[in-house]
Amino acid sequence: KEACSKGTAVFVFCGSALANIAITPLMDFIVDCGATPDSHPFVAGKNMENEPMSAQVFKTIADPYIGRLNMFRLFTGHLKADSVVYNANKEKEEKIAQILIMTGKEQANVPELHAGDIGAVAKLSVTGTGDTLCTKANPVILDPIDFPKPTLSIAIEPKSKGDEDKLSGAIQRILEEDPTITLEKNAETKQTILTAMGDTHVDNIIEKLTRKYGVDVITREMRIPYRETIRATVEVEGKHKKQTGGHGQYGHVWIKFEPYTEG
Repeated sequence: KEACSKGTAVFVFCGSALANIAITPLMDFIVDCGATPDSHPFVAGKNMENEPMSAQVFKTIADPYIGRLNMFRLFTGHLKADSVVYNANKEKEEKIAQILIMTGKEQANVPELHAGDIGAVAKLSVTGTGDTLCTKANPVILDPIDFPKPTLSIAIEPKSKGDEDKLSGAIQRILEEDPTITLEKNAETKQTILTAMGDTHVDNIIEKLTRKYGVDVITREMRIPYRETIRATVEVEGKHKKQTGGHGQYGHVWIKFEPYTEG
């Protein structure tokens, strides 16, 4: 138990979630030997239950029935339903109507959560992944979550030209759910560029767009915006003459372009 709590040993279990093999021993091990919030207190030497409330949103889900769902961990204090919390990142207050406990796809209402608990809350106005919820009297911003940077970019477009607005709205919801993807409109190639963690990640996003939002998407190779440059030395002469009856106008210009040698 001590080795598990300190992270000095790695425990390996063989099983299958799909076939429900060895799941019970794994869960028993987590309950009996897994680290608890008291094992690594958020504030050393303090009772986390007695500290002012602070929580951090670690995941956002776009639920088709109840809208946006923010999942959070309560680090200190306690949180009750029908209360008001303060989003320290956005400097806005949020109303907590119901507190949910997630068990797979099942949701259950609970009246209160305590330090170390994980819960969810629906229909917050401005709160997103990584935001800190606390009391306005004791504002605190927890360290941001270090998400990995996306590495693979690909161009996407809807199969139907009429679905462009629909695709844009669906992508925005997915961006709220998954901070490891980015989306940008390339001003030069006019392509919509999706950047994710890899091929499997891209496939999952496209599948979700079709299944959850009803938008069929096709992928394209990214266009490369080639730029021309000066490749040879060129000299041009120009003259300007205009007689107006007075002094007149006269100009003689030489222009020379040549490649720049780096270094």
